[in-house]
Amino acid sequence: MSDLWMTTATEKTAALRTAQDQVENHPDYDFSSVSASSIDDRLVYAVCEQALFLLMAGDGADRRAALRAMGVRSASLIGESFSARGTKDVTLAPTAREFLVDYRRYGKGFKFTA
Repeated sequence: MSDLWMTTATEKTAALRTAQDQVENHPDYDFSSVSASSIDDRLVYAVCEQALFLLMAGDGADRRAALRAMGVRSASLIGESFSARGTKDVTLAPTAREFLVDYRRYGKGFKFTA
């Protein structure tokens, strides 16, 4: 059994809450049409995939997120490269992004696929 599944209930709950916040507030997606009574399974799956992603990444994800927030684009033993504006992006798990494709923003609206 993977050590990941040995994570405490508290850590799993924290990962799910963080994942939900990251998904719901990600600038690439628009959830304005979603209400508590109309939550799509794909949105639930995306949050679960993001939580799993966070648990697998562990503390390394926190360090990388902090560096990205400071504008670090790349780092090496010799130095760092900073972006001009920093970033507001949160790294979403590739599988979470697949579940969210119908909520993706495109220009002023968003694209729905069948």
